[in-house]
Amino acid sequence: MDRYTPHTDIASRARSEAAARRLLALHALAFAVVNTANGIADAADGGDWRIHWTLLGWGTGLAIHAAVVLWPRRLLGSWERNQAARIERRLRSETEATR
Repeated sequence: MDRYTPHTDIASRARSEAAARRLLALHALAFAVVNTANGIADAADGGDWRIHWTLLGWGTGLAIHAAVVLWPRRLLGSWERNQAARIERRLRSETEATR
């Protein structure tokens, strides 16, 4: 079920949010394991340090994932309502302009 789909009951919403948090935890675990292995490989290699590229790229993705999952729903909901209203106004003005 999509995070932004209206839920018919509180239990359904709770299951959906718990699943989203579980996936975020798995994402963070994979991030930690892979980057630890990369750090060890870089240290053993003794050459050029490349771990900062995976930390930067994947870390940005993980931060965005965390923000989407953990951000208060009411803030995202109001943002979505504002965007929908803006798009609706634009579409109405375009429709009226073509008449």
